[in-house]
Amino acid sequence: MANDPSTIKRRLVTGTGWAVGGRTATIILSLLANAVMARILAPSELGSYFLIFSFVSVMSVVAQLGLGNATVSIVASELARNHDVRAGQIARTSLIVGLIASIVAAALLYFWFGSLIDSFVKIPGITEVTGYAMLWVVALTMTTLTAEIYRSH
Repeated sequence: MANDPSTIKRRLVTGTGWAVGGRTATIILSLLANAVMARILAPSELGSYFLIFSFVSVMSVVAQLGLGNATVSIVASELARNHDVRAGQIARTSLIVGLIASIVAAALLYFWFGSLIDSFVKIPGITEVTGYAMLWVVALTMTTLTAEIYRSH
């Protein structure tokens, strides 16, 4: 039975284990990746990478517009009512809105970031990679939203 206390407890423990394990693995892998990059890249290149990473992270959060949490709540609610079709429609709409918002955020990053870097920081070569940063914003936003949608199941 789905509402059996032992089943709920088991699912809660299992879900918590996966969440903690996933977060721990992410932290360890990020630390290792940063250590490798620090060994491979020159200090100015590493600084450029972290500057771009910071801008991409901020723009991805802006692009999500709180959509992930809202989608989790609404899709889970619809699934609990056995409205699978409605939940799917909401998930698709969330992804479409997220895609549009991430493209707008990427365009802002391209125009704003490029002019900001050129006028204040003067890091050579950084404006050439802004196009890749735009793609990174879209990819990061979409993967985060997709993960949130699957979390609601």
